[in-house]
Amino acid sequence: MDEPAVCARKPYVDYTLVKADATMEDFRRFCEKALEEENRLVIRSVCVLPDPRIIKFCKKILEGSGILLSTVNDFPLGRGGKMLKLYGALTAKEAGADEIDTKLNAGLLREINYKDVIEEIAVVVKVFPKATKVIIESGHQWYNERIIKEAAHLVATTGAFCVKTSTTVVDNIAPEEKNQHVVWMHESEPDLVKKAAGGYRKISQVKPLWKVIPPDKLIVGSSVPFWKNP
Repeated sequence: MDEPAVCARKPYVDYTLVKADATMEDFRRFCEKALEEENRLVIRSVCVLPDPRIIKFCKKILEGSGILLSTVNDFPLGRGGKMLKLYGALTAKEAGADEIDTKLNAGLLREINYKDVIEEIAVVVKVFPKATKVIIESGHQWYNERIIKEAAHLVATTGAFCVKTSTTVVDNIAPEEKNQHVVWMHESEPDLVKKAAGGYRKISQVKPLWKVIPPDKLIVGSSVPFWKNP
């Protein structure tokens, strides 16, 4: 493993299991894998489904490790509206989640209804201040540099601390293309943390980001230990 993956960057990986058919045994094994000594050098959080039972179960396994427990919100489509986002955030908070990854309403963004985009996200930020990441789902084909930069700006306006590219659920794209999206996000809002996610399988796919994104401004989300693959 190259030195920057461990030393120059504090733990920067959101290790993610959000498969709809995952069992409690799957989550147990996943959390235990995150706790292995080598993996703890890079994993900052374990991100799971928003089921309170799963959140509580995983939180207990991770207790005392320093690894955060994250969950998704209004996932995977982001079209549940403000009240669903709020209820999901309150439920996750009560169950013990440390951070939340909420979906931006891409339909509202396309309609240039920025007021409602901000309002939907802001209710989540109130529940998870300084702990809300916003998935803009930049894999949609209509995204371009201007829209990605505008989306990052909207996220910053809400008070969320992080803007995230996309998942593997909706219009996924190659990591190399996502890396360009992260650069545009950083150019738009350098103070935001950026999360590159969906499809990263090798450390070589992440390394280009290290050249442009400061260590404290990058998270990589992945369901596989990409840091072990050249």
